[in-house]
Amino acid sequence: MYSASYKTLKRIFLGLIVVALITVIFAVSSGDTQANDFSTVRVKLSVGTPTSFDFVLQGNYGVEQDPSINLSTGSYRVWVDAGVVKLYAGSQLLYAGSDIYVHEKAPLPNTYNYATIRTTKYGTNKYLGDIRFVYDRGHIDVINHVYLDYYLYGVVPHEMSNTWPLEALKTQAVAARTYAVRYMGGGNYDLVDTSANQVYRGFDETKTNAIRAVNETAKMVLMSEGALVPTYYSASNGGQVDIPQHVWSTRATVFPYHVISEDSFDVLNAWSRQEVLIVPKVFTSVEYQYRQSGKMLVGDGNEAANLERYLKISALAGVAEQGYIAVVTGDIEIAEVSSIVANTHEGNHGLTNDYTGGNDCICYEHAQVSMSVLAYRDATQEEQEDLGEALVREEVTVTFGIDLHELDKSGGLYQAFNDTSLRLFVIEETETSINIYHRRYGHGIGMSQRSAQERAKAGHTYIEILTFYYPNTYLEELNIAPPDFEEPPPVVDEHNATIINCNYNVNVRSTANTLNPSIGKVDLGERITVLQPFVSEEWHKIEYDGAQAYVYAYYVALDPIPTETATPTPIPTPTPTPTPTPTPTPTPTPTPTATPTPSPDPVIVQTGSVWVSVLNIRSGPSTAYSKVGRFDKNDSVSIIEVGQKNGWHKIWYENQVAYVYANYVQSVNTPSIEATGVITASVLNIRTGPGTSHSIVGQFGKGDKVNITKVKYSSSWHQLLYNGEIVYVHVNYVSVDGAGADVQVVYATVDASALNFREGASTSSGVIDTLKRGDVVQLIEAGGSWHKVRYGGKEGYMFAKYLDVSTAVYGKVTTSYLNVRKGASTSYSIIGRLSKGDVVQIVSKGSKWYKIVFKSGVAYVYASYIDIQ
Repeated sequence: MYSASYKTLKRIFLGLIVVALITVIFAVSSGDTQANDFSTVRVKLSVGTPTSFDFVLQGNYGVEQDPSINLSTGSYRVWVDAGVVKLYAGSQLLYAGSDIYVHEKAPLPNTYNYATIRTTKYGTNKYLGDIRFVYDRGHIDVINHVYLDYYLYGVVPHEMSNTWPLEALKTQAVAARTYAVRYMGGGNYDLVDTSANQVYRGFDETKTNAIRAVNETAKMVLMSEGALVPTYYSASNGGQVDIPQHVWSTRATVFPYHVISEDSFDVLNAWSRQEVLIVPKVFTSVEYQYRQSGKMLVGDGNEAANLERYLKISALAGVAEQGYIAVVTGDIEIAEVSSIVANTHEGNHGLTNDYTGGNDCICYEHAQVSMSVLAYRDATQEEQEDLGEALVREEVTVTFGIDLHELDKSGGLYQAFNDTSLRLFVIEETETSINIYHRRYGHGIGMSQRSAQERAKAGHTYIEILTFYYPNTYLEELNIAPPDFEEPPPVVDEHNATIINCNYNVNVRSTANTLNPSIGKVDLGERITVLQPFVSEEWHKIEYDGAQAYVYAYYVALDPIPTETATPTPIPTPTPTPTPTPTPTPTPTPTPTATPTPSPDPVIVQTGSVWVSVLNIRSGPSTAYSKVGRFDKNDSVSIIEVGQKNGWHKIWYENQVAYVYANYVQSVNTPSIEATGVITASVLNIRTGPGTSHSIVGQFGKGDKVNITKVKYSSSWHQLLYNGEIVYVHVNYVSVDGAGADVQVVYATVDASALNFREGASTSSGVIDTLKRGDVVQLIEAGGSWHKVRYGGKEGYMFAKYLDVSTAVYGKVTTSYLNVRKGASTSYSIIGRLSKGDVVQIVSKGSKWYKIVFKSGVAYVYASYIDIQ
């Protein structure tokens, strides 16, 4: 239904010839939203009619028909052979059947599952959920089985735009969710991914505003009288909300939400499509204007001349009837246009009342014109003698009808409007002119997306917007839940590190450099044994196939080293001296019981984010312990000890100590953007590491813009953020904005116990994060009361009064992670950890250790892994 034009929607309903079928389409679904499970929607993807199809999996999958088959990250192919669909990995046949259902399993640590699929309609995108390949009349259908709200992640930012106001996106989320549920059930799929239903383009984690809108309206659908509402919507209604009985079928039942109403916000939106013919009352010439890129522009074609010719031709008969010479348009001249009044409703619009019993529809197809023209007649004998002329020119008033559709008939003789996808004519009179507007991009039923955008800008909430477009309705929560992958029991192994930060795998080398070819590869998520960390600045020595080898340190997450608490030597208890018999003491006055001092909250050493759908919280570091709660996806986790109990984080949850499985919690630290750049080469390879020996994960084209997380990470390579992952490109083919490697970055330190990081420069703006004293942000733009800053890869605003923008020295962490210690030696205990790209304020510099500001106090880090800014 995305921005559906009249022609698109007309195609949808051409097949609905039988009135009974039309009535069924518009009848309200009556299923019980609590009893039924609408968790999964099946979407047929636009891949054409292939007989073979390639796709890529990222993560952990299986084949439903054969549980013994495991599908890991890699490329796969399906093709049809004599009516059978076959699944291959390379040349190996994995499974064959009438259909193949590729389903998700528990994701790999610190990742999420997705399939990369190229569609004919939208190019290559990521798709969450399961993928089913079905044989259908000689070709393969590709159907995405996906959790309903995850489906909306791919609908909302494309039905509207991720940049639109949040309340408008929430409105779209509820409407799209309700629409999808009404189409569930029957056949191999529920919906297609085009505007024939709703535009769906898979998952893009950068569409954060739309994702937030879906999450903040999770599971909510629109109901009326116990049934789901048909939440139709279109791009623009031209200034009036219409009803299905006018547009599609007069026999459709009128429900309480079928109300015709004026919608001035649609017309106010500068991006609502419209064009206009301006007819001066004291006639000179018609002017044609059209809206483009938010502005009204004057046309330079034949549009205005066509309307003037149509008016003249329509007037000829009336002028001739009054005895004047009116054979061709050249015989008359328009002098004044008194009125143009629409007088015949379009199609069904005059036949059916709405739920209120009224009929104020403004959809017309004919109009009555009254105008004066100058025309000649034969002069009388007396006039000939008096004037000496055989013809007399006089002003003649005529009234006639016009067909407004002649003005937008494609290729017609009187076509005066170019945007033939618009379908509503509105005539407005001003003091000096009569204006004929051409509006409404879509059917006009239900929500106008452009009006919703304008209403949200004006401060309307999504509930207020929904109530306007779908009156007499209410919200209800669906009985749905995302896929629940129970965490596996912890596995005790001899490995001490995990491969991270890559798409598929990384090279293993015989020496600690990229000069020699690789001797093998280790896969993303694979556990390895590091024999000696950081044998050089950027390399770990590891065990590989029973021998020593080397791997680039950036791709390795070392396990935390448990801090062993020494058992103190017990002090011998002295032999007691015999106590003499005491003299009786008077009973003392009772001393009031002291109020116990509450124990302080533990120190939070790290904050994480849950990346799986559901994560159980347990009372101890094992699945044998009882559940004390659960986290949902993207919930924040306060970590007391990082993964020190057999792969479990010790956390602070609802004022008590608890545990979660560490592999399902990822760090919230996001690389900050140092600079932006533009690609100057026709094609530039994107690599997993800083060197041509690293694998290629994609390509940029000339003119592409990039976000640089580290300008000149090495002498020849920039480090970039690409699809949420760290990658590398050669410096020779990137034009860096600003000063390149010498970009001056200004930092500031939080000087408050808690300071909100907001989306806008106002306390009414949403809170992105809350920072603590000592946290460091990058200053982008200084202001009077608010500073614009960057933190965690995001830009926002912080109250200037509590930011210390001094001449302090700052440094950036250059290694994958860096331990923070109580003192300037490895003999001191670890009190926290920093990640690559983190910025810290340096209090003092030693030869090997830097003293830094850390969690409202001071601490020490190894100097070799800090780059002074």
